[in-house]
Amino acid sequence: MPHVARGRDRPELSTYDVTSLPAKTVLGIAKEVESGRGKPCKGWAQVPVGWFEEVGLEVDPDNDPPRHVNVLGWPDEKEDQIQVALEVASLFEERNGRFELRPTDDEG
Repeated sequence: MPHVARGRDRPELSTYDVTSLPAKTVLGIAKEVESGRGKPCKGWAQVPVGWFEEVGLEVDPDNDPPRHVNVLGWPDEKEDQIQVALEVASLFEERNGRFELRPTDDEG
């Protein structure tokens, strides 16, 4: 879900472009994010940019750090954010999106 990051004035979703990366590389990115957030990554989904745009969001690939993307244009109210997220989830389900659970360190 989006949140208002420090130094920002609007909700945004911070994510990464993992298009065509092998799972092992995505896991490496996940581990870097975990170390910065102090929270585990439970999995990842590959959501095409167009799906965010279809529901009225804007995608800003700032590449800081590399492959980093902000998804902007979220409503301010949490209830409305959930509704937009459900619209993206609906597209994900309709179009057979890909979700992967994070492998354990033994598997990765």
